Amino acid sequence: MLRARFSPAAIVALAIPLAGCASASAPSWMPSWLTVKPPAPPTVSLQLESEPAGADARTVDGQTCKTPCSLALPLTTQSVSFSLSGYLPQTVPIEVAQSGEPNFQPNPVQVKLSTAKPAGKPHRPKVAASSKTPAARPEIVAPASNEDDAFPAPTRMAAPSSTFPPPPQTR
Repeated sequence: MLRARFSPAAIVALAIPLAGCASASAPSWMPSWLTVKPPAPPTVSLQLESEPAGADARTVDGQTCKTPCSLALPLTTQSVSFSLSGYLPQTVPIEVAQSGEPNFQPNPVQVKLSTAKPAGKPHRPKVAASSKTPAARPEIVAPASNEDDAFPAPTRMAAPSSTFPPPPQTR
């Protein structure tokens, strides 16, 4: 009867590649041509238009162009942001339509940018000051008192006077 004998080095040499198959990702020592990568999603051309033309269009992936333009994008749900100096930025969500052949919905993407209002001072209404009548003083009202208080609060207090009391007289 013939028996095969394996040396310890041969066992280790067979065990290392098999241990790599059990891991979720390929080990760093494994050649890249042995690793299995999932296929990339197909790319589809997306037309981008804006009014006014010349806006910067930017995808989530970082691809940019000036409208009107088109970008080859992976066929996944995403969004495109439009910006132009003097106009409010706008973001448009892009979906994947599955009716018939998969494509972007909407395609072409058409955006009308709104003008940005200049940031200025807030409007304050003008009040005409009359020099003939003195400014009215508001009447000060004390807060209502509780019945449990030892000293009831007065219901109205006199308005403060504009003159100070005379200084104490010294002899």
